[in-house]
Amino acid sequence: MAGSIREVVIVRSTSAHAADVAARIAETAAHVGIRVGETIVVTTNGPNPDPRHESIRCNDAIFAVGGDGFLLDIVRWLMASIGPMPIVGWNAGRVGFLLIAVPVGTSGLVVDLHC
Repeated sequence: MAGSIREVVIVRSTSAHAADVAARIAETAAHVGIRVGETIVVTTNGPNPDPRHESIRCNDAIFAVGGDGFLLDIVRWLMASIGPMPIVGWNAGRVGFLLIAVPVGTSGLVVDLHC
C-alpha cells in the first residue's frame, strides 16, 4: 500500500474508539510515508461528508474508521458524490466482518499499511 498510496484522508465515526484508532493510524501512516491530509468526523445516521471537500478528491484513498455499517454508508456516499476511489476500512465497531482489525501494537499496524 505504501508504494502506491501516498496521501489519504481519514473519515471516521464519532465514537471515542474511532477517534483513538484514527489517531493511531495517522501517526503510524506518517512513519511509513503516507501523508494524512485531514480527518473528517461523520455522525452515524446523519449527514454525509460534504462532497465539496477537496481534501477527499485530492487524495489517493480514503481510510474509513468505524463499523461495517459506517463503511457501507461511506461507500454509498462516495459512489453517489465523487465516484470510484480506493477505500481501506479499519474496524472501530463491534464485529467488523468487512474491515481490517487494528492491531494492539504499532508494529502490526505498520505491516498492514505496507500491504
